[in-house]
Amino acid sequence: MQDGAGPQSAGKVLALSRGARTLSAAACLVLFCQEKLLAADFVTEPVAEAVQLVNPAPAHASGLTVQGIFSETPSYDSNPLLLTSGAKPLYGSTTSPELILNSSTQSLQVNADTLVNANAFNQIAFNSVDLHSSASVRGEGELWSAGIAEKTDFDTTRTSELSNFDLTTRPFRHLGFEVDPEVSFNPDPIDKVSLAGSYALSQYQNTVFSDFDLYSIAPTYVHNFDPLNAGVFTVQAQHYNTTDNARNTTDTVGPSIGWISALTPEIAAKITFGAQTSRQTQAGTPSSGWDLQYIFSGDLTFKGERQTAEVVASRAEYPYGNGSEALLTSVLATETYRLNEVLAFNCGAGFESSEYQVDQTGNLQSEWTANLGFTYAVNDQMNVTTAYQFRYETLQNIAPRAEEHVLTVSLAYRLTPRPL
Repeated sequence: MQDGAGPQSAGKVLALSRGARTLSAAACLVLFCQEKLLAADFVTEPVAEAVQLVNPAPAHASGLTVQGIFSETPSYDSNPLLLTSGAKPLYGSTTSPELILNSSTQSLQVNADTLVNANAFNQIAFNSVDLHSSASVRGEGELWSAGIAEKTDFDTTRTSELSNFDLTTRPFRHLGFEVDPEVSFNPDPIDKVSLAGSYALSQYQNTVFSDFDLYSIAPTYVHNFDPLNAGVFTVQAQHYNTTDNARNTTDTVGPSIGWISALTPEIAAKITFGAQTSRQTQAGTPSSGWDLQYIFSGDLTFKGERQTAEVVASRAEYPYGNGSEALLTSVLATETYRLNEVLAFNCGAGFESSEYQVDQTGNLQSEWTANLGFTYAVNDQMNVTTAYQFRYETLQNIAPRAEEHVLTVSLAYRLTPRPL
């Protein structure tokens, strides 16, 4: 999900990979509010991240803890690579062990999460063992705080990309890596100044896709007007460049202003608007020159006793695996309704549209998604999730559209976190 807090860093942008949108046990777990938060809490924690999953891990005392999670997810996918023609259905199962480490003291937090997806399908070319890991370290002082987070994905283009661009009928290995350092200073209880940076890369097994690097830096100032309202000012600069195939680059820089508010005990909102100037260069074509563009992000969340609903919208630069970067407009709405203590219904819908300074055949033009499902809590540790997703894409200068239907049934078992 996109961060609704403001302009996106390279790491936040890459979080929009197709793998993050694919239905899975983790993606289909029900969202449920455990507490009410004030605007000041959202300064460092986006609204979407403040919502907890159903059957959350029990709170643990300070110190090092370890938790294991295991899930098995049979699935059916009518068009796993989103081809415009000739797609072959994919069915099989994904076995997913996960290990989570947490260490927390008053001044230092350390987290690490490692997930392995072992895929076994009817089409051998799609069988793979994928690795997804993330880790973060953050230190808190009286006036200063600093942290660094990293994320590594060793998977395939079936799950790493928003689109296949109609380039190939089989997936290829993908390596994604990002690191996000951040330092902040609180001169007083109501003001905060921070500097966040990001570096991300994507590398592919086959040159049908283009490797790329992405750099970003964003100084930010936050002022809390009262416990329920805060203002945000950010300036972000970003550089994208391919590292193989044709040499393509995109540079953007611009400011944004925003507002964070706890409107009621159940409703929280974030919104930012800004402008940026952008220049894109592709090999074999003249530079596009500097263009003025508007950008925005927003996150509106309702968290009631039985219902959680969220609408997230953004317009920001997004890097693609076919050697292009686009101004991506995205809207995503999700809702969860807890029918009773053990059963919950969840659904969602989304739309994305890309705008390019330099067009080329096969670029992603638009995408629509819709999903629904149920989560049944067998007990405090075990969930069963069923889900259905429909999606279709349109590509530039390619008439047929790509359609996909995905069905999943997932069993997830969470071990109780234990101290080490």
